[in-house]
Amino acid sequence: MSRLGYVSNIGDDSLELPSSQYSSHGEPKDIVTVYPYGLCANAPSNNLALIINMGTTDQKVAFTVSGKARLKNLKPGEVALHNELTGDFIIFNSEQKIEVVSSGSVDITAPAININGGTAITGDVTIAGALTVSGDIAGASVTGGSVSTSAGIDLDTHTHVVPSAPGTSNPPQ
Repeated sequence: MSRLGYVSNIGDDSLELPSSQYSSHGEPKDIVTVYPYGLCANAPSNNLALIINMGTTDQKVAFTVSGKARLKNLKPGEVALHNELTGDFIIFNSEQKIEVVSSGSVDITAPAININGGTAITGDVTIAGALTVSGDIAGASVTGGSVSTSAGIDLDTHTHVVPSAPGTSNPPQ
């Protein structure tokens, strides 16, 4: 027998098989919560759940579902992960695109991050560390700080000897 219920008390999420209290017809019970392979969550109170009896009435398992806050209007074949408390989500859409929306920052930690393909950035960019570029920098302008060539020539103060007149040229303006 299966029935719908609600998370009534959030349980210990540090266990291999976490359990929470679920209520259905007014009877709160500790029930193991199950998620599909690779997905983890700690469903908040009042979240809808499908409660399934497994043999005896004491053996139950619950699958939590997102009802009211579920991402809607997905096209056939699209998959979405979302956090209904923050509104953040990732959609693997039908146009071969992955959309990530976060209400805060997105942190990526890895020994190396490789991006193959054109990259567009809208907004300010801060780089803490060396920037190595191979290829052209189109439409570049550099402001602030000192800029040097790979040979260590400071472009802010660099001058040239002027053979047709005595002395040197003025620094760049």
